[in-house]
Amino acid sequence: MKKVAIISIASVVIVLVSIFLMVWLTKSDLEKYIIIHNEYYIEKWDFDHINIDSENQTIRIRFDKKSGAWNDNVDDIEKIYKWLNNKIYENNSLREYSINIDFVGIGEYFSIRNITFDLNQLEIWCNTTVDIKEISAEFSDATKLYLFPAFYNDITEIEGFSNLQYIYFSNTITDDEILTIKFYFPDCELESGGY
Repeated sequence: MKKVAIISIASVVIVLVSIFLMVWLTKSDLEKYIIIHNEYYIEKWDFDHINIDSENQTIRIRFDKKSGAWNDNVDDIEKIYKWLNNKIYENNSLREYSINIDFVGIGEYFSIRNITFDLNQLEIWCNTTVDIKEISAEFSDATKLYLFPAFYNDITEIEGFSNLQYIYFSNTITDDEILTIKFYFPDCELESGGY
């Protein structure tokens, strides 16, 4: 009877190890790296998935929110972005790829999109409560903002960015706010859902 129990347990262990290895071996090297180095995100985020599209030369990475207010998580988001950006682009074969990193909560997201090796384009898409001041503190090199809606105490908080070329506000902005933005970024294209 003991022999049968040992054989049964050994069989179950072999099956489980085989399944784990089959799943693990199908993952890309980058996905394995992200899973193994979870100390960069484990406190406030769960790694959901990665999609590497060789045809369109894009990499999409998604994290799901575990805890913390969005405003308090922006510095963690920035650290994860820098970590992944450095890791991905140290591989010469991925330098032509653009990266999208999505941080998702229930019905909310903060996305960093169209990241390129030369950082020539960097878009922030935000449909949650993150102040423009917080975004500019961590992503001053963003070239495009898509804000659904924009949160700020004063529109002058926009001055923390260095190279804004386009801003979409889902909310209405005043003529004075438009003039202030144009003062800091004369060539910036503005759109508002509230016009």
